[in-house]
Amino acid sequence: MLKRFAILVAGLTVLGTLSGCVRTVDDRHRMGVPFLRDKIEGRYEAPIDKVLRAAKETLQLNGQLTGENTVINTVEGIIDGRHIWVRVDPVGDRWTRATVQARTRGGGADLSLASEVDKQIALRLATDKTVPPFVPAADPSQRSSRR
Repeated sequence: MLKRFAILVAGLTVLGTLSGCVRTVDDRHRMGVPFLRDKIEGRYEAPIDKVLRAAKETLQLNGQLTGENTVINTVEGIIDGRHIWVRVDPVGDRWTRATVQARTRGGGADLSLASEVDKQIALRLATDKTVPPFVPAADPSQRSSRR
């Protein structure tokens, strides 16, 4: 009886550790797996409004823009079923910080997508042109059977 109780307590502890709430960059909570790295930070020598506009355009180009908060300078969107949040903060007089957070539908972290969105924001700021949307590379080991 004591052994079954110990197994039950251990199982509930593991379950409670692996599932929970995570804090998004727009200061809200969302169901997800905690203790996973899901944020990328970029610093740019540009005004806040220009970085926020670049983040908005990047989310619109790659997926769907679902929300914008002009009070705390955040935008929220969905790209390939993954939720993306971008927060823009001033750092000093000339510098601006953009924090990009990406989570999958199940609550897992997607650091590669966050990194790609951050890179596209940087390219949009550097070139002032549109950057093509993110398309995952095809796997060369899976070739088509048609010729």
